[in-house]
Formats: sequence, C-alpha cells, structure tokens
Amino acid sequence: MATSFRSILQENGKVTIPARIRKKLGLKKGDTISFVEDKGVITIAPPSPAPTWGVDEIEQVYRETGINLEEVIEEGREFRRQYVKEKYGLVDKA
Repeated sequence: MATSFRSILQENGKVTIPARIRKKLGLKKGDTISFVEDKGVITIAPPSPAPTWGVDEIEQVYRETGINLEEVIEEGREFRRQYVKEKYGLVDKA
C-alpha cells in the first residue's frame, strides 16, 4: 500500500525526505538519489547499482578480438547524441 508524506520546498529547491522514508530506503547523508518524473508524478529512489555480471567475460572477448573499449564507448555516446538530436531536437553543447 502506498504511503503519502508531505515536505515543504525550501530555499534553493531543497526538500527534506521524511526520516521514515530515509530509513526504509537506507538513505544516509551524502547518498545520491534519483528523481524520475513521469506524467507529472515524481518518484524518488536510491539509484540502482550498475550490473557487474558478465563484465569480465566481455573484457576477455574484447581483448581476444582486438576491440578497443574506448572506441566502443565513444560510438555509444555518438549514437545517443544522434538519437537525442533526431528524437527530441536537442543538440549537445559539449
């Protein structure tokens, strides 16, 4: 069952997450949290850890085939830039 809490938006956009929620999510001072907006509803959650399974196997395949990881990462960035530009009309300023 969903539970609702209220908090007041403070100066500089600061919001206090109620202690009950911080405890339930295991949030501590300095933790990073994610804000997800969907159709006017904001969800706050601890970020999901990046999956680490398979990383060693992927690195081994890259080494064996001579694939350069930095090139793969850059190609992924370029693909995302192009996708965002086409889908949303946004341009990377970097």
